[in-house]
Amino acid sequence: MSFNIFHHQSQTLAGGCASGFNHVKPNEYRPRLLLFHSVDRKNMELIEVPFSRRSLDSTDVFILDMGTEAYQWNGRGCTKEEKFKASQFLQQLESDRNGRCKTEVTDEDGSEEHKKFISLLPDVAIEKKVEQKIGKKVIYRVSDESGKMEISLVCENALPKASLTENDVYLIDSGQSLFVYIGVKCSRREKLDALSHAHDYLQKTDHPFAPITVVSNNRKSKELDKLLE
Repeated sequence: MSFNIFHHQSQTLAGGCASGFNHVKPNEYRPRLLLFHSVDRKNMELIEVPFSRRSLDSTDVFILDMGTEAYQWNGRGCTKEEKFKASQFLQQLESDRNGRCKTEVTDEDGSEEHKKFISLLPDVAIEKKVEQKIGKKVIYRVSDESGKMEISLVCENALPKASLTENDVYLIDSGQSLFVYIGVKCSRREKLDALSHAHDYLQKTDHPFAPITVVSNNRKSKELDKLLE
């Protein structure tokens, strides 16, 4: 999935939530609940939240992604920007899945559509996060320069900024979170497969549910800047 529809921002998806729809059968897709929240006038957070109706908040917008169906839920107190960005994301889902995903938008207004949306989410308690152990810091390079896609270790136990170039994609693992840095000159294939590689990488670590943040198009990320040396 392309994330260029978002401006001046990065994205955070918990649990290695890659857009791997093309890598699984539609009916086997793991349902997810996504929160759209305005941080300020220029920044929007996109975060996967616990799959429960108790995650819903009237001040934000949520998308329920079921694989072959996706629903946008607009809380009564959400902003126009949150609605707009969520609708763009919904349209992108439909496009990326080649018409195999039906989409629907509903407001928090007590309508039948609203009730249907709520019924699709289980009414379960939200578990408190367990503090994760900090893993090893590493940077991997994702490149198809040789003619085939290769993932190679760049460095470990340190995250030097000088190791990044604009020609490839990099997986920057802080031990608690994963950043996907998409260079402005990387190939189309590298860009399209970036999140899928990030998801696969996390599944092989001791922190498979670490949040993923995508940084692309030469945009700045304060969190990533703090990590890089």
